[in-house]
Amino acid sequence: MIAGLDIDHIMIACDDPRTDFETFKELTGYPEAWPYNDFGAIKTGAIWVGQTAIEFAKLEGAKSYPPRIAGLALSSSLEPWDLADALKGLGISHVPPTHIAPDSEDRLSWVNLMIGGFLTGEPRTLWLGRRFGGGSGFARWMSRMAENMAAKPGGLQRLNGVLDKQMAFFIRYLPEQTAIDQRAAAQLSLSSTISARIEIGLGASALQAGNWSSLIGSDITPGCEWESPSGTVLSFLTTDRAELQRIVLTVTSPPRAPLPLHLGDLIEFREA
Repeated sequence: MIAGLDIDHIMIACDDPRTDFETFKELTGYPEAWPYNDFGAIKTGAIWVGQTAIEFAKLEGAKSYPPRIAGLALSSSLEPWDLADALKGLGISHVPPTHIAPDSEDRLSWVNLMIGGFLTGEPRTLWLGRRFGGGSGFARWMSRMAENMAAKPGGLQRLNGVLDKQMAFFIRYLPEQTAIDQRAAAQLSLSSTISARIEIGLGASALQAGNWSSLIGSDITPGCEWESPSGTVLSFLTTDRAELQRIVLTVTSPPRAPLPLHLGDLIEFREA
């Protein structure tokens, strides 16, 4: 299992993230996890929904699909390169940790570490090869190459080009303490009013179930649930494809109006 494993947020990819972000915030009244920002290649804003957050994003250069749940962001207590070594030890494909700093004013940056073998629509690139994993010299060289590319005009957009329909990844924000403080405040204010469950199809292959089991440290089978330390639940379903399917929010007070159809298909509210 991965030490300190938790759910950071879930990402919805959409054509107009600013409008979806503002609409969701207005209808629910929930606080921002981070404000909407247009970084060029990445347009993003996120809203707290209990112990986790929903990000509304557009990644320029990535393959085009209708609005969808595009990413599950995980967190760990391990430092990024220690996390890479742990994933290699579990036989889980992953990219090298990559520092992404799209904000010229240095207000927000993060380290991404994408993992493979969990979702049908994840990227199919050599970056997910097991032989490039861990903290090897080649992996660190790949990381430097990606960071150098991301720092150049148009480079991050080219990196986004390897992305496909869905992805699972680890994230660590910088500065880290700011993110920790924001999460603690959100948990304090929302923990009694919202609980979040993320429905995930396991697909027909045993590969995905085996990787989830290794990551979490317990046997994952269709029909089971795992509650993260912060309280977000992953619900594993029997499906033909391994997919992030839906976000279910159990709330004491539903939104005052229905969500737009393209969001309502992805986010379901249930009254507690």
